[in-house]
Amino acid sequence: MDQNTNAFEADPSQHRMSRLMHEMHLTTADLSKLMRNFGDTRDYSTIMRSIQRMLSGEVKVSGEMMVILHMLLAQHLRLKQHYPNVMWEKTPDGRHLTEVAGYRITLVPERNKWKIVCIPPGDQHALTFGRSAASLTEAKDRCLSYMETAEGQAASMAWL
Repeated sequence: MDQNTNAFEADPSQHRMSRLMHEMHLTTADLSKLMRNFGDTRDYSTIMRSIQRMLSGEVKVSGEMMVILHMLLAQHLRLKQHYPNVMWEKTPDGRHLTEVAGYRITLVPERNKWKIVCIPPGDQHALTFGRSAASLTEAKDRCLSYMETAEGQAASMAWL
């Protein structure tokens, strides 16, 4: 085998990154937004392009990226373990409803995607999350993450 052949072999960390993102239903846009929220000061498009380059194999997947993905996976698994038996009620119009930790969650079918609407305990204002989920399973997984994010934001506002 010559050196040029080896240059095009897939990096195992590239496959691992892709698998982790798929398991958590993350797109490059989702991961870019999360990295901005975690304090990455680069331009959003720069973050997205670096993720795309890692996934395509143009550059090696950084150790930092693997740490971020494993941290997100731990959060994902913790939420699924903390709320293992969420019971969903399907309405005649196709919506799926549940209540988790006081949050009223509605998954609304919309143009082959699922809009996630979450109403915090004691509040009448719904939190609608901008990006719709591509599948019902993805929406059910994402709603727990969104709920935790809303709790974190409420806690940080209480300190102000």
